[in-house]
Amino acid sequence: MHKKNLEDKEVALAAVRKNGLLLSYGSFKLIADREVVLTAVKNYGLAIKYASNELRADKEIVLIAVQQNGDALFYASEKLKANKEVALAAFNSNGLQLKNVSKELQNDREVVLAAVRSHGKALKYASEELRCNKEIVFAAFKQSTVAFYYISDKLKADKLFLIECYKIDKHTIGFSNSKFIEQFNQLENGKCDETFIEENSDILDLVENKEQLCKYLVENNKYDIIHDNEDISNNIRDKYKIVIFSLNHIEPITDDNIVTEEKTEEEIKKEYENRYIGFQVIFIL
Repeated sequence: MHKKNLEDKEVALAAVRKNGLLLSYGSFKLIADREVVLTAVKNYGLAIKYASNELRADKEIVLIAVQQNGDALFYASEKLKANKEVALAAFNSNGLQLKNVSKELQNDREVVLAAVRSHGKALKYASEELRCNKEIVFAAFKQSTVAFYYISDKLKADKLFLIECYKIDKHTIGFSNSKFIEQFNQLENGKCDETFIEENSDILDLVENKEQLCKYLVENNKYDIIHDNEDISNNIRDKYKIVIFSLNHIEPITDDNIVTEEKTEEEIKKEYENRYIGFQVIFIL
């Protein structure tokens, strides 16, 4: 079929109503005809590719086209690629079209959030500033873990953020190239690395499998870590009757300071208060 086959408007309307792609065979007059083009994009959004420059700048036509197929945004005028309403409409079917919107929209929080909720990989086209935004990043990551590749380096260095990603999808460690996540994963699986524990005592409460960790801390007299971590202390109380601390002295758990039928809490407390001036006794029961 040659373009000249679609020179008659009525014939063209009937054709594009059934198959919008047939607009590609329309004459120069027909591809500039608003009614013909509108009918075509309603049937097939990407038909806008063959519309005149003037009609690719027509907001109503472009909106209908991107609603039918988000990829139609690629063929919109530069002005409409900077239009928020048009962009959001396109993202309903394809968030990856974020790559074709204006720089201003790539830095618009609402626009980028809509894009990554549609397709996590769209994070790749967000501004550097928004690739540091945790709400946007988590939305992208939940939609597709591949989004991790496009997260800002600043966030990749954030321990709490990395653990949150790990909690969402533990396969994260497969492509994060993060030694921290790998070590945290080992800790979750009961492999206690002394250096890692000491360097990251602030996040130990995020370990889900605490039994092995708590056992390690107690057996190795890591009472400073236990004392500073309420969640760890709460987990240890199920296994041990009492742990004693002071500001200047840490007392290991021994037969002398574990509550038994023969030795009460009060007796232990009195003994240690007499032994050390200003000694603070903390019972974990």
